Amino acid sequence: MKLEEFKKRLENGCQKLNFPKPKTARQGFSFMKVELKLSAETSIEIYFNQETQSLTSALINRDERIFSRSRIGAVMHMAADTLVGHSMTEPKRYFHNRQLQ
Repeated sequence: MKLEEFKKRLENGCQKLNFPKPKTARQGFSFMKVELKLSAETSIEIYFNQETQSLTSALINRDERIFSRSRIGAVMHMAADTLVGHSMTEPKRYFHNRQLQ
């Protein structure tokens, strides 16, 4: 998948989920960083590498109160599924799959 196709699929997926339109934060020859602003403090950053066809995402919360109100010892991210194609065609599955129950 090329960068422009990735961006178009991401925009379509966000529209289906009623997410805000993604904004390109940084782009190079073979990679793209996209940001979805969910609130003033919270956003999702998505990195796509065209060469390796890899997709990485991070939920960013800039609210410092989380750390002052909680005793957080570590933060871990575990990818449940890593197929880029499915995450673009079935975004709801991936969104819910990464939630703790």
